[in-house]
Amino acid sequence: MKNGGISEEDLKFVETYYAWNWKKENNICRASMLTLLRHWPCEVDRAHHWAETHRKEFRKTNPDISGPLKQLKANSGGAMKKGLIGLPPSR
Repeated sequence: MKNGGISEEDLKFVETYYAWNWKKENNICRASMLTLLRHWPCEVDRAHHWAETHRKEFRKTNPDISGPLKQLKANSGGAMKKGLIGLPPSR
């Protein structure tokens, strides 16, 4: 969150992560909007990490996002950087 709001870029990352992972077994997707919002910085970091490790899927869904994903990740919420959450299991 930046200045109390949700950035369009972060929303796109989380939306893409959920679209690709919602129906998978053992997904880490929030089923409640309230829970999603309460854990938003963690969700943003998880989505950025997923995009970094699943570049092909992310780019297929978001061809309009250009540039290296690591640069975009640097602008994310930062919960993972601060050690508030661990990395999700890789598949």
